[in-house]
Amino acid sequence: MNKHLNIINALIFQIIWWGILLLKSHGEELWLVIIAVMGIAAQLLVLKAYPIKRLAVWLILALFGFAIDLGIAQTPIFQLLDTGAPIWLFLIWVLFVSTLNHSLSYFKGRYILSSIGGAIFGPICYLAAGKWGVLTYTTDTYYILLHGLIWALIFNLFLYLTHLGEKKCVH
Repeated sequence: MNKHLNIINALIFQIIWWGILLLKSHGEELWLVIIAVMGIAAQLLVLKAYPIKRLAVWLILALFGFAIDLGIAQTPIFQLLDTGAPIWLFLIWVLFVSTLNHSLSYFKGRYILSSIGGAIFGPICYLAAGKWGVLTYTTDTYYILLHGLIWALIFNLFLYLTHLGEKKCVH
């Protein structure tokens, strides 16, 4: 993927991610879903090739990530304020997975760098969501470090699975 498409991929993700948090914090569930679906569609349009197969990979991996988050939400690390399974969190996972083979592909095979990136930026995203009142995030250093360790592993795992999934389905 060329550099310009990677930048567009990253911008779409960032704009929609912040938009989801903003809309969720204001109780705008319908607009949140509309904006997120538009962001996912934009990612598919930018990436062009094999949109249905690519979307299938994204949805499967997002479901896996969503399940991990639902499990973590049962611990002191963070708690979701929604009852049930919040659609906004699943949609963020779809958008996140859409970046792994593209704007975040630099991290593939760079295990130390991707572990550090996951350990730092994974928890920061949840902290930001907590600041927006979308979830409650721990202030306990132990749990923040544990969450960082989890994200160091998750980031590498998802880089690998996304590469494998898109390689098998798209190429």
